[in-house]
Amino acid sequence: MYGNERKWLLLAELIEHYKMHGVDHFYIYVKDMDDYTLKLIRHYEISGIAEVIFFRKYNDRPGKEWQLAGNEDCLQRSRHHSRYAIFHDLDERIVPTGNVTIRCLIKQTMESNSTIAMMAFAAQRVERTFRAPLEYKTALAALFASFE
Repeated sequence: MYGNERKWLLLAELIEHYKMHGVDHFYIYVKDMDDYTLKLIRHYEISGIAEVIFFRKYNDRPGKEWQLAGNEDCLQRSRHHSRYAIFHDLDERIVPTGNVTIRCLIKQTMESNSTIAMMAFAAQRVERTFRAPLEYKTALAALFASFE
């Protein structure tokens, strides 16, 4: 993730979406981040479902240029304990049709043909028609306060 605008809602949507589909571990790559989103990142890190990798400040480059470095790092980190890895941006989701989880879809497809090394999914854009809230305002907001 790069850029200082708040991304907490996109991050929470992404992680909770994939948790419902059977994904159990996340690597979160951070270049620049606002403090509020960082609280959510720390929550996922402390809960054990995410590892957080911060890109260094020296030898800096534009944020988007870190994406390939992050993909390569994730591939190396996950190769000894994960059979499959998903690479994409915060605003992307894999949404299978039918009554199947992403985990099952990938497993069934990859195991049905041993020559398949990668799956690609077509992207569809879903644009927001309103600004995202700056903070999460419910009883669960106390969770965020505990990370201050």
